[in-house]
Formats: sequence, C-alpha cells, structure tokens
Amino acid sequence: MKTDNGRRLKQLVQDAAFQADVNYRRYRDQFDVDELFNEIAGIGDAKMVAAIALNRLCRSERGFNNNAVGLKAVMRFLSEVCSQQPVSDGDVAHCLLDLKETLSAASASADDICEWIDRWYQL
Repeated sequence: MKTDNGRRLKQLVQDAAFQADVNYRRYRDQFDVDELFNEIAGIGDAKMVAAIALNRLCRSERGFNNNAVGLKAVMRFLSEVCSQQPVSDGDVAHCLLDLKETLSAASASADDICEWIDRWYQL
C-alpha cells in the first residue's frame, strides 16, 4: 500500500526523536515534518521516500545539517526495506561518508540521493 512507507517512516522519526530525548513537537516544527509526510504520502517507492526524507531532513542550503534524528530514522527505514545493505564496519563508514558528500553537494537533489541508495542498498 502506498501510504505504508510514509507511516513507517513517520513512526521511525518519532522513535528516533524519543530515543535522542528530543521533543518531537519542536523537532516536527523545526524540520517541517508534517509537510514532508504530506509530500511522501502518495509515494509507493521506498527508495524515493528515503531520498526525499534525507533531502528534506538532513540538508540545508549549506549542505549536510547533522540532523541525527532524521538520519537515524531514514537509515533504519532503509535497513527495513532493503534486502542488501552495508554490514561491515568499513562498509558502513564508507557508506556514511559517501552520504555526507552527497548531501553536502550544493546542487544535491532527491535523484542524487537515489543514486547513493543504489550504490549501497538493494531494494
């Protein structure tokens, strides 16, 4: 069902905020989370949901914004929906460095993030 990815990601964002002892209401307002979930509500493609979420939650006009709550939620979402993912410490480290570079590019888009997902994950 198309909305299942959005619902699951929303739950993961709420869980990540709780685990980080971050007030979810303030987080939701700061990162326009409701608008994000409205945007992804009709998208059935898990890769595009993850790419849009990373682009919206983990990037600012200056690049990667160090949003640990958003990053943790999307990475957990990817681990749940993908059949293959980085598992060794070295691969995980390279994957995250590659993601940081992708998110830090001035012109990074959801399509660029989809390419990053394709490099590291198999849906």
